[in-house]
Amino acid sequence: MRAVIVDHHEYQVFTNELVALQPWQHRQLVCNNAPSYSSGSDKWVVVGEWTAAQTDCAPALNGYLVGSRYDGSYPGSTFVGSCNGKNSITDWDDNFKRDIRGYIEAQLETFESHTQGWVFWNFKTEAAHEWDAFALLDAGIFPQPLTNREFTAICS
Repeated sequence: MRAVIVDHHEYQVFTNELVALQPWQHRQLVCNNAPSYSSGSDKWVVVGEWTAAQTDCAPALNGYLVGSRYDGSYPGSTFVGSCNGKNSITDWDDNFKRDIRGYIEAQLETFESHTQGWVFWNFKTEAAHEWDAFALLDAGIFPQPLTNREFTAICS
């Protein structure tokens, strides 16, 4: 018998509807969807890619010289907010940092209770801190240790 793992990728930035979600809606969506990842499956499920991103403002995320849905520069999208200041933690205000931390914690809570593991994408980026584990850790936004949660039972 061969062991098989289902690799789920959790991103909430690749449609106009997803980038328009409020931070609490991003948290709720991951809480609501995670139980379905392995529902009825006889396979282990690992979230093989996920991020803290609630925008698609990262350079070249949607393709080289292609805009973002968040700022309305992607073809067929509408303006949600400005991408100015979204790619560097040094530009984030306390509310944005808290929203990102809550989203990370909701994902950790959900993935740890409904899957057999997770892998954050990516360790380091050049200019997209919503996707940069080291930058998030250094700024105290990604819980360290992982059990050091600021929010309680987000998905209950």
